[in-house]
Amino acid sequence: MTVFEEFFRKYWYVIIPVAGLLIVIAWRILSPSAARDETQSPGALEQRFGLTAVPEEFFQPAAPPTRRTLQEEAEEQVRRYREQLAAEPLNENTPVILMAMGNLYRQRLLNYDEAARCYERIIEEFPNAIQISDAYVQLSTCYQRMDAPEKANRLHLKMIERFPEDSVEHQFAREQLGWEITVPAP
Repeated sequence: MTVFEEFFRKYWYVIIPVAGLLIVIAWRILSPSAARDETQSPGALEQRFGLTAVPEEFFQPAAPPTRRTLQEEAEEQVRRYREQLAAEPLNENTPVILMAMGNLYRQRLLNYDEAARCYERIIEEFPNAIQISDAYVQLSTCYQRMDAPEKANRLHLKMIERFPEDSVEHQFAREQLGWEITVPAP
């Protein structure tokens, strides 16, 4: 095998694109139409492709897309949730909607007062909802962020009364109150 063959076998993936590029460059330089090629103006397109009318707007740069912030998106979603609650205040999805609104207020909008109202409403109006456990924990977080230790302590006492002693919620409440947690022996 010659040196040339060995070089080609080893570097074929580089040689082929370079050769193709050289062919295109040579064609553009030697082609008589290359000298006549003007910019992509409406007149040039009409000549080359037989177009009769190309609007000038076609050649203007497009306006940049408008981007909304996460906060704006969260506010829009809360508005839609409020509309749903106004249309059907007490349907089966109300606790889910309230939980979602509370989470948006707490996580994206950092509005702990509004988040607390959503979680309080779940606890008061829907005590058997699937989301009740999460509502208690998230409400506790809101009270802590709002620097309302009295409300948080009352909530934790309520959690201790409501949830069984071996539940995560009960243990969470005891821990938040600073009570010693004892784990029963198996």
